[in-house]
Amino acid sequence: MVTYLKDKIENGNYRGIGEFHLFHKHKDTEVMKQIMQLAADHDLAINAHADYETIKTLIALQPQLRLIWAHCGMEHPLKDIEQAFEKYPNLYCDLSFRYHMFDDDWILTPGWKAVLEKHSDRFVLGMDTYIPRRWAELPEHVEFAHEWLQQLSEEARNKIARENINNWF
Repeated sequence: MVTYLKDKIENGNYRGIGEFHLFHKHKDTEVMKQIMQLAADHDLAINAHADYETIKTLIALQPQLRLIWAHCGMEHPLKDIEQAFEKYPNLYCDLSFRYHMFDDDWILTPGWKAVLEKHSDRFVLGMDTYIPRRWAELPEHVEFAHEWLQQLSEEARNKIARENINNWF
């Protein structure tokens, strides 16, 4: 894996590594240490789909790297995300597949709305087209994102929807 990544990085125009799934038992293997070092050597962001403990391990390996937590942990508790933002200044979150931010009427919960507003520079909107069907459904996902983003201030909405990703890369 490391050799493959080195070859791709040296022969292409890459800004990051990921999204990759990383399970807890693999978080601090020699391969992951080498991948994190490779990212550091080339100033690449990391986009990891992992649990919070694994995210903390990756940050500890290379604390200066920008680490984008895929799906903001999927169903991870908001309190952990808030604590992580306070502790780790280079941690960011992708919001694709993050449906637990809403109540039953698809309204942002007060807690999530407050965090999105407070840390709007730490989030990016994603769509996650991991299977072909998701490409066909992309217009609906974009429309849904547009609708819930309207619940935020214009500044937060613009950062999350487009400015952050453009500034990060």
